[in-house]
Amino acid sequence: MENAELVEPITDASFITVRLRLKNLGQTAADDVYGEMDYDLGMPDPTGKGNAATERNFGSMGPGMERIVSIQSNRRNYRKWPVPSPRADSVYFFGTIWFIDDTTRQQHKEDWCYELRLLKDADLKRTDLDPCNILTYTSKEGRQPGE
Repeated sequence: MENAELVEPITDASFITVRLRLKNLGQTAADDVYGEMDYDLGMPDPTGKGNAATERNFGSMGPGMERIVSIQSNRRNYRKWPVPSPRADSVYFFGTIWFIDDTTRQQHKEDWCYELRLLKDADLKRTDLDPCNILTYTSKEGRQPGE
């Protein structure tokens, strides 16, 4: 995961959509690449269960291939965000990218987490996201190959 951004500000979006830049850093192709996402205020989901209802397939990626993908939340955004302040909670966007190594046929995953700090009013209109640097998001196992 190289970076992430919102497709539109959280105050404008009916459904939150995150745009991710993926890159296959491996020596072999990645088959059956798919991902899911969710968001929460205050911290990522501590259970790591993710949101399989947002799952999106991205196909295969050869070695060194880059792709920009978008994953949309399935929860309606009611725009009830806290008033920005130095003590306000951040909004966390998190998920997992799953893939199968073309050579070994083993399934691998890469968890990702980004945050939007709500320090001032202008932050509600930002689309750039910062990597999570306080919390670690770890997902549970995904679907099995061929599912």
